[in-house]
Amino acid sequence: MTGLVAAVVAGGGVVLAGILILALVVGRRPFHRVAVDGDDAEAARAQAELQRQIDQGRSGTF
Repeated sequence: MTGLVAAVVAGGGVVLAGILILALVVGRRPFHRVAVDGDDAEAARAQAELQRQIDQGRSGTF
């Protein structure tokens, strides 16, 4: 019985470690920025604002 409990705890630890590593890899993955076509100043401002909000969300400061 003790071995079964140890196996369940060890298996859960491995799963949690895998989830943590996956979350770190996904969080650090760079996102591709979409190019703005032409001289659309409003689109450029909107893109800059969206990128600022994304960067704020990544750093955890709102």
